[in-house]
Amino acid sequence: MRVPQFSPVAAIVEAQTLTIDFGPRLPDGVILVGTPHVVLTTLDGTDSAPQTRVVSGPIIGTAPQPQGTGLANCAVLFQVANCVAGTTYGVSCYCSTSASDIPEADTSFLCYTPD
Repeated sequence: MRVPQFSPVAAIVEAQTLTIDFGPRLPDGVILVGTPHVVLTTLDGTDSAPQTRVVSGPIIGTAPQPQGTGLANCAVLFQVANCVAGTTYGVSCYCSTSASDIPEADTSFLCYTPD
């Protein structure tokens, strides 16, 4: 599932919590379980170690409304920091569900130099 691109993240000075909401894809009563996985890659730019930008998580949680569904245990949250300015990062995320499925989502974000 392709999800909308995240808002840009400021290089070096900003730690940003990013949320991928699987709620719209999960049947009623199904939640995420187990250990979520987030993989960062470099789509454009020069970061040779993109996975090191994930500094917290990933964890299962809730994507609050109005941007998210507000469904408990239907989102994956993780924090990125120390990104390389001018780099576009690819994000791939997957996690098991209580129905034994493994939904996957892909998105990206740009890292910029703050003013």
